[in-house]
Amino acid sequence: MKKILITTIFATLMIGGLSAQTVTFGARAGVNLSSMMPAGETTPLNDGFDMRIAPNWGIFTELQINPTISFRLGVEYSGLGGIKDGIQAFPTMRLINDIGMSIGFGMTEEAMMGLGILALSLPQHYYANVNTTIKFDYIKIPLLAQFGTNIGSSSWRVYANAGPFVSFILSANQVSSGISRLYTNTTQEQTLWNAVEATGLADIVLDAFPNIRATLDDPVNFGTTDITGEMRSANFGVSGNLGIRYQRNRHNFFLEAGGSYGFLRVQQNENGGNRLGALSVVLGYSFSLW
Repeated sequence: MKKILITTIFATLMIGGLSAQTVTFGARAGVNLSSMMPAGETTPLNDGFDMRIAPNWGIFTELQINPTISFRLGVEYSGLGGIKDGIQAFPTMRLINDIGMSIGFGMTEEAMMGLGILALSLPQHYYANVNTTIKFDYIKIPLLAQFGTNIGSSSWRVYANAGPFVSFILSANQVSSGISRLYTNTTQEQTLWNAVEATGLADIVLDAFPNIRATLDDPVNFGTTDITGEMRSANFGVSGNLGIRYQRNRHNFFLEAGGSYGFLRVQQNENGGNRLGALSVVLGYSFSLW
């Protein structure tokens, strides 16, 4: 499907290029004000994110079909994500998987029993009092139909564009900073180790993982977690801009403000469930070949 979509985009531009009055190449750079919005049911994992400010830059070619209409194809880097500070939820299954991975190959029956007790005794998500930034890096390919008009006989032109985009993820990281215990709820009264002790099977877990109490009861120093593998590899949606451009001979300088919205939930699994959107402000330059 990705290949079909990209092939269709380039074929459309090739056909349009045969009748284009002007062909322009340019570059644009600015910032995204990105947000992570719950997709479907709101949960402690996908709710409560503030906007993240991230870079947005790329190159494009524009085909001017007539004095009013043009088409623009771009290739852009787009930084997206969100910020959440203070007491917040994390997926417990990721923690259990990390504990299991620490054993390596050849897991014993004792270790399997210990992991089973952890999976049954711990809540679906735990809480920690830290600061977190979710950082997504995407390559974005927008195809925009643009409508514009000159302001009188001046060198200024105003325009609006809109159209679909497809994007491919480069990386995704959960960057958390701070030291916190791991709690069962937002009241911070009970640690995960307290939940294990409540089962009466804490000794079995300790036999399997002698250092587990330090992880589940003592303060933990948070850092960066690569979550790329938990994300969908591609997304698609719509984007658009309002802009003003100054034209001097073949040189064009412009300012744009716009936004984009992805239709797909970015996570592959149930660790959240968010759609990505962004407001953007960019400056740019383009050069007309004729």
